[in-house]
Amino acid sequence: MPNSLAYYLAAVNVLALIAYVLDHYHSDTPHRELIDKALLALAVIGGSVGAAIAVFVGRMKLDKPLFRLGIPVVFFAQLVILLLAF
Repeated sequence: MPNSLAYYLAAVNVLALIAYVLDHYHSDTPHRELIDKALLALAVIGGSVGAAIAVFVGRMKLDKPLFRLGIPVVFFAQLVILLLAF
């Protein structure tokens, strides 16, 4: 895997994890929650590992089937694409 792709995936996954944690933190405060589509978009553009860590380890958004089922689907689709590409 080229270094630039590894750096990109690392950055997007850290960003996704931070966004999910911020969304969880702001759901308990009067601040507006991040839009669910933006959180899913972060997973789709390469942050599925960070999103999966937040959803399953941090137990965030587990009440929403779109996240409980969608994040693993995106993760495995990206894994297959990476394995086929390299």
